[in-house]
Amino acid sequence: MLALLFFFATAAAAPTTLPVDARPLPWLQENAAQEPASTQTTPQKSAVPNAPRGEIVERVVATVDRQTVTLIDVKRAAAIEIAKQAGAAVFMRTWPPGLLDEIRKHLVQRMLLLEEARRYSQPDPSTADVDTALKAFRARFPDDRAFARFLERATLTVDALKDDLRRALRVDRFLEYRIRARIELKEGEAALFQQEHPELGGAPEELVLRRLRDEIFVKRTFEYLRELLERSDVRLIGELKEVAFSGNLDP
Repeated sequence: MLALLFFFATAAAAPTTLPVDARPLPWLQENAAQEPASTQTTPQKSAVPNAPRGEIVERVVATVDRQTVTLIDVKRAAAIEIAKQAGAAVFMRTWPPGLLDEIRKHLVQRMLLLEEARRYSQPDPSTADVDTALKAFRARFPDDRAFARFLERATLTVDALKDDLRRALRVDRFLEYRIRARIELKEGEAALFQQEHPELGGAPEELVLRRLRDEIFVKRTFEYLRELLERSDVRLIGELKEVAFSGNLDP
């Protein structure tokens, strides 16, 4: 998956690398053996100022042009992304402070890129492709019971999970078409890259070229996201670093 290799930045701020990528996180490995906590499934809600007494609404934590991101959106996305690494260990004792804040940025990025995919008429992934992605996700769990427990605790349905996987696939393919497919290496660029990376000394040419293209891809993706952010109305509402929670998606 390419989605969590992206960066988030504003014109006045340095880029922030999102914490979840292809490598297992140290804290994830340390906590994988812990027993999960309790299993309530009511979605996260919060009262908002000036709402009628007794009315409960979802807490909005970001807006992207006219679209909104709620806290439960962020928590579900965090559960999905961590489950891709940890499977049934996704609901550990405590998720690390700061994780939700970074996942919120990831969702903003994905919303911007999905709008670009629509603008360039990037087709949706096929049903077969989404089913394959679901099968790979399901394989992270030891059995049907563990997978069903994940869905319950993440307040997700299978269809909602498939929709999330579909959006991620669409973004991945859009970036492959929009950025990676347009990378053209200059003569001598690979040799210079290998000199700048001593760990690649003696490595096969194919590996060197792949690493170089990956580095260019990440750089250009960041530049593309910066452009999208500069021309969009993106607002992050409140800090989420203190919202480290245990067990499930309930407060």
